[in-house]
Amino acid sequence: MMKTTHFCPKCGFQLGSNDPVVKGAVGKIEDRLDTLLVDWTKTLLITISDPLVLSQKEFLLPEQQKTVDSFIAEKALPEKVDNFFTNAISALLQGFDAVTINGADLVDKLSALGPCDTDTFKAKIDDIVTSLSRGKDKSKLRIIVR
Repeated sequence: MMKTTHFCPKCGFQLGSNDPVVKGAVGKIEDRLDTLLVDWTKTLLITISDPLVLSQKEFLLPEQQKTVDSFIAEKALPEKVDNFFTNAISALLQGFDAVTINGADLVDKLSALGPCDTDTFKAKIDDIVTSLSRGKDKSKLRIIVR
């Protein structure tokens, strides 16, 4: 069909100057992706470097702290951005609720039990933890004994 006419009656394809220009399109897309990566990395670094956000780092797990420290030191995303990295950053950005209990008060509460069996001891610790975590999101709660 294309031998006799300059367009296809089935799909509407036409030969000539109306062809879409695709030369260099993939390169432009790759350049845009590189720009987005640099922009997002800068934005994330600025957000995490905020002193209020960075103060929450102490509540992360030690491995998560190392990941965040490495990201800040290198000023670049890791070669492989995996779930562990994203979870560490997400946890840091969501923040934590810190509840501090005095070590002496904790010892006093446990000493008041006197000699007891393991179930009673566990129940008392559970009561203390429950009273500290009442009304708080347990996934964001960090108990600090000082």
